[in-house]
Amino acid sequence: MSPSEATEQPELIRGVGLAGATTLNMIDMIGVGPFITIPLIVSAAGGPQAMLGWIAGAVFALCDGLIWAELGAAMPNAGGSYQYLKQAYGPNSMGRLLSFLFIWQLSFSAPLSIASGCIGLAHYAGYIWPGLDHTWLSHTYHLGVPLLGSLDVSTVLMSGTLVAMASCAFIVFLLYRRITVIAKLAELLWVGVAIAIAWIIFAGLTHFNAARAFDFPPGAFTLSPEFFTGMGAAMLIATYDYWGYYNVCFLGGEVKDPARTIPRALIISIVVVAAIYIVMNISVLGVIPWREMTGQSSAQNNYIVSVFMERIYGHWAGRAIAALIIWTAFASVFSLLLGYSRVPYAAALDGKAVAATVLADLHGRSPASAAGGTEPAERPAAHGVAVVAAAPLRWVAPGRITDVATRPPRGRFVLWADEFRTVPRIEVRQGDRLLAHVRSRNPLVANRPHEIGSGWLAGVDLGGPDVVVSLR
Repeated sequence: MSPSEATEQPELIRGVGLAGATTLNMIDMIGVGPFITIPLIVSAAGGPQAMLGWIAGAVFALCDGLIWAELGAAMPNAGGSYQYLKQAYGPNSMGRLLSFLFIWQLSFSAPLSIASGCIGLAHYAGYIWPGLDHTWLSHTYHLGVPLLGSLDVSTVLMSGTLVAMASCAFIVFLLYRRITVIAKLAELLWVGVAIAIAWIIFAGLTHFNAARAFDFPPGAFTLSPEFFTGMGAAMLIATYDYWGYYNVCFLGGEVKDPARTIPRALIISIVVVAAIYIVMNISVLGVIPWREMTGQSSAQNNYIVSVFMERIYGHWAGRAIAALIIWTAFASVFSLLLGYSRVPYAAALDGKAVAATVLADLHGRSPASAAGGTEPAERPAAHGVAVVAAAPLRWVAPGRITDVATRPPRGRFVLWADEFRTVPRIEVRQGDRLLAHVRSRNPLVANRPHEIGSGWLAGVDLGGPDVVVSLR
């Protein structure tokens, strides 16, 4: 294999069409959220007027989605926000900082998002297997944080925790495929999601009670501070349930005809999911009175959709819909993990360019040849010579001299030794020539930095052999 082949930058396959991009977006958006938050949004709004929260959330998602659509069509590369921040603020200026900060915060927020989906999956699994609620370990740590006071951190290990962890591991296994196969898997997962939604809507509409569904409390639409507070809280929950419409932008480097596919996938997924949420919520409200529903909004075992189906068809239906919701949660985490994985991938490509330069410098090749270019593999004299340490010295820094007129930081070289010497005598040689003989006044301590001057730089031949630093 030639050097250029070994270091060639990988190219993603543009194998995701409109159907795959839309389904990946929709299974990311739906997830387990709407099946858990129905009582929460009704309770926040104080009645069936919570539908306004779903509509406002959809309008907000569509406005933001249009921005994502424009950015995704203009910069169809893997990484999404990482690429947009870098290009918008300049890849050689503030863009580098902002894109780094984005991926830094994503290293915290992405695992939390993925974990929330897995926890929701395990939560509904507890409806089918109640033993999953068994707690194996529970402990609260009381930590003192400077300037913030005390902080309580609770650790709980349940049987359901193992289900959540196993689900995440299995999804990672499934994602270890070509993107064309992943797109087909996404479409298969969407079938299960569609079955769950269609059954809920069908059950609700065929047993619908309009008086129950639209039993608004007195003053439900009075424009009071309480109304706007309730709508704001409802819209916040709805926005969480809509979240994920931007997922296709993270996969921009793998989308076919991205200038057309990304905007269409975003708009279609937001409009369709909004319609699903509104009809599904009205269907549930037509069977379960909203006042009864709000009583469950803070319960630990909030299986509102399973209760809804059980009330219509019996216990078997509650268990069956719970299984379909588990499938839906699994599909959401599948899409979420796929999208998030492309952000560190994009950052790694940027880091690869840096790594190629460093490796070229260490191995005596030009940066272009290390990156797969056509320049000669051997470094010309202008790129200097290496500075190496002889045992018992472990290393010396800087490790290369490219300009004899340029001094290292603070004008000194740093050594690291594996032995102790009370009065170290250090020699610097290039081939047979002695460049410096240093008798240090400070002891050389093992596993501690030791500095020597750089006055000998002027005698270095940039076209000669390596410079060797050793102890006498």
